[in-house]
Amino acid sequence: AGLTPVVADTLPLADPFVLTIERISRDDPLRVLGNLPSEDTVPTVTTQLEEGLNAFAVLTDITPAQGEPFDGWNETIVNVALLFGQLDAWTVSANGMDLILIAKAQNELEKTALLNATRGAIEGTNLTIVDRIEVDVPSVKFDELNAGLQGVSSCGPLTLTGGTDG
Repeated sequence: AGLTPVVADTLPLADPFVLTIERISRDDPLRVLGNLPSEDTVPTVTTQLEEGLNAFAVLTDITPAQGEPFDGWNETIVNVALLFGQLDAWTVSANGMDLILIAKAQNELEKTALLNATRGAIEGTNLTIVDRIEVDVPSVKFDELNAGLQGVSSCGPLTLTGGTDG
């Protein structure tokens, strides 16, 4: 007796259908967690991510399920994750029709570019972007800021009060 192949109708229903693709650091493997429409989809997704993000490994914890919000949903989520390749750490997570982007951009320009590229990748899908991209603002030391103020004072010394380093 041979093995019976798993058909879509026998897969559990995932509601919501979720998929998270995450890079903790460039030294760690990518992680892919959640649902895909079949077990056969897993190698395709991992290969796409390994090649597109130059990842040395992809760890997966996938539950094949029914309930994909639209045909091509998982490909869309993977394509969005590929846009984040230049960042060291990020998470692209889809929960049904919500697409959650978590990352630290170096500046507003990089954040805007990531959001615009994501909007282009999801155009026509009705996915909603949940923007959790932070801009990494470098800290300024109190003494440096105070010294800088003295260089621009034109009518006497300026004083900076309050605050602490860090």
